[in-house]
Amino acid sequence: VLARDITAARRNEARFTELFETLQEGIYIVTPDDRIADVNPALVRMLGYNSKEDLLARRVTDVFSDESQRDLLVREVGRQPSPVAHEITLRRKDGTPVICLNTATAVRDTSGKVVRYQGALVDITEQRAIEKRLFKEQEFARRLVDSFPDLIFVVNQERAYTFVSPKVKEVLGYDILETRGMVFGDRTHTEDIKGIKDTLEQVLTGKHNFASTEVRVRHKNGDWRRLRCHFSPLTNESGKIEGVVVSGRDV
Repeated sequence: VLARDITAARRNEARFTELFETLQEGIYIVTPDDRIADVNPALVRMLGYNSKEDLLARRVTDVFSDESQRDLLVREVGRQPSPVAHEITLRRKDGTPVICLNTATAVRDTSGKVVRYQGALVDITEQRAIEKRLFKEQEFARRLVDSFPDLIFVVNQERAYTFVSPKVKEVLGYDILETRGMVFGDRTHTEDIKGIKDTLEQVLTGKHNFASTEVRVRHKNGDWRRLRCHFSPLTNESGKIEGVVVSGRDV
């Protein structure tokens, strides 16, 4: 009779099982012949199945919304010696899509043949929806600013421009790239510099929530343009003033 102490091995197995069962990421093991060998509870919930057995009864292609995406993923993972991350779209039991960040690796036998694929899935559906909504909002804001008849620019606490609307080309003759590095007031008529800087300072320091003034600004071609400017504070998420939004209309 031969006896071997496997206490440590059993403890490691228990720790692995506990980790496998409690991770919030979806963990899976699948075989090259399209069979789902094992999954953790998080993946069962992520894909909307009633039980682990219900999901294990499906094929890998059943949970992919696009089978060609699975084939491409298998080829990519097979070529990479270490885990690689890809964004994939899976299909829940009810047919709704779920966007996941998939980190997968191929496990091979001693001859180099792939015996299984294993990896982790993170549900990023909500994150992508938020990003899409933010992009739409930003795109709408951009179109709104582009179509606004006034020149709009933002000046920070250091009196540097952090944003200049494309209207600057029509009003003052400068391209957007040419405005980089410009400092507030350096193209203002000398007789108007003090007044416009005082106005900016009052809004930056919170003494006024709104201010207006007229100022002469030199056009790129050397001409002077008179702009009627309105100043409003720009605050951050904590309510602290971090800059001033200025709109200028050529009068």
